[in-house]
Amino acid sequence: MAKYIRWRVTKAHHDFIKKHQAHITRKELARMFNEKFGLSVSVPSIASYAKRHGMLRVITPLIHKPEHLQYLEDNHGLLPRSQLTDKFNQHFGTSFTVKDIRTVCRRLDLKMEKVRRNHLPVGSVRRRTKYLHIKVGEPDVWRSLHRHTYEEHYGPIPPDYIVMFADGDYDNTDIENLVCVPADASWIINKHSVAKTENPELNRAVMLTAALSVLNKDET
Repeated sequence: MAKYIRWRVTKAHHDFIKKHQAHITRKELARMFNEKFGLSVSVPSIASYAKRHGMLRVITPLIHKPEHLQYLEDNHGLLPRSQLTDKFNQHFGTSFTVKDIRTVCRRLDLKMEKVRRNHLPVGSVRRRTKYLHIKVGEPDVWRSLHRHTYEEHYGPIPPDYIVMFADGDYDNTDIENLVCVPADASWIINKHSVAKTENPELNRAVMLTAALSVLNKDET
């Protein structure tokens, strides 16, 4: 067990602690104190001295700047508190502790329900049922990849339209493999598997012909 060594407090020491202690952590106060006087006084010793002499920290949030609070608002649901603290300190050049970050998150009612160990960034692709889906927003906004790809090239898909795969491969979301047709045309396309040949171009032609047939029927 380490031996407790009490440092010899001078008036300069006392005045320094009294002047700086109110708005910073005891860890930061000890660092500043030791740097100022060339000593190695421990954090508990500094904290105990301040307490014995009635030096209390002013109850003002350590993290209160608008840019700090906005950063936490934007990022609190994406990372565990330890990682959030690291990124916060890197971003602002600060040295707040995990406890500091937790405290302000509780004060702002920033909860952690949205934090997941398997969190995936925007742009990630994964399978849901038989289709691939792409993450398009936080905290958990996903869209089917084939529809997303089609709309990136041609704009919004009209209501009651579907996107089909010319080669029948649901994993092939290349724009050249995607065909947008009225939903009512799917019955014609799939009847007797007429659009399921080994020739994607033939399948595309069948799909577009069926779509044209439905559109002409709607006009009459």
